[in-house]
Amino acid sequence: MPGNAPPLPGRAGADSGRGAGPPGLSADRSPALPRGPRPENPYRPKGPEKPSRLPPAASLAALALALAASALFALPAAFGQPSGPPGHGDRQHIVYFQGTDQELEIYKIYGRHDGPTIMILGGIQGDEPGGFMSADLYVDMALERGNLIVVPRANFKSIIAFNRGIVGDMNRKFSDAQAGPAPAPDPDREAVRIIKNLMAEADLFLNLHDGSGFYRHSWESEMANPKRYGQCIIADAESYRDPKTGRDIALGRDARRAVELINRSIPEDEFKFRFSNHDTLSETTSHAEQRGSATFYALTALGIPAFGIETSKQLPSLEMKIRQHNLAVNAFMDIFGVVPESPRVRM
Repeated sequence: MPGNAPPLPGRAGADSGRGAGPPGLSADRSPALPRGPRPENPYRPKGPEKPSRLPPAASLAALALALAASALFALPAAFGQPSGPPGHGDRQHIVYFQGTDQELEIYKIYGRHDGPTIMILGGIQGDEPGGFMSADLYVDMALERGNLIVVPRANFKSIIAFNRGIVGDMNRKFSDAQAGPAPAPDPDREAVRIIKNLMAEADLFLNLHDGSGFYRHSWESEMANPKRYGQCIIADAESYRDPKTGRDIALGRDARRAVELINRSIPEDEFKFRFSNHDTLSETTSHAEQRGSATFYALTALGIPAFGIETSKQLPSLEMKIRQHNLAVNAFMDIFGVVPESPRVRM
């Protein structure tokens, strides 16, 4: 079902400078790579901007207190719709299924200058707080260049229950093969449809997770080996040629650049990030289940680069998980030319 807010078009990249990281965590902003003029983003054409304004994000506790036992609502509530033509530097806050335990909040943040659009998704699995609490920090940013679409809590009911997925794993429900009639009622299906529509507005998709153990390219221990997920950037291929456009998407290149930036701010060797290629398209992949994931859909159905960002559930503190997610998101913002405004100005 379409929302009241206009879509956020993809935009071509442009020159970008340094910006601050998330509020209160700017000390962890990873250093920028040296750069000259940024080439045009190959993944999306330019388009007009259609923003509006939004209030600050509500806390999880406040949202939980607001839950009601009403049925799911099909149409979203949109806050802060502008009375005049939209302009740069504005923002939108849209809520689907308001007042229910399926509440889905969406934030669209528009930069003062055109640039790529990055979508950040948190909480698709409800027992991974590092991801959704990191995503929360991006909803109130101001941008000098580029745009963000932020869905901090994709699976709100499972987050409240601290359950991976009360009605199954939402991150296995993005395959087009599942688009037909459901064998049984599944409240995740409409949220997945909305998330897919948002992905279509983006130039880059980031899915924030907390994973088990520590990913390694070779076996080191029970908790540090190729079958673990923590402390890595995951992609579905080294590179992917979109059959609809013929464009080559260099997933491995961009992931390794992000890893380099992230690791500059992580002193502990055991906590450094690595790139994990799941090779999901291969007939011999050991991750065939990922063909139902959000990242696989973004890459193969929409032709945009998509990455899973995994911090380890075994990191010493929740704060460390959040900070390292921030490092990863900031690295991709830097690579793709989405520049925070520093200091933020809001009148």
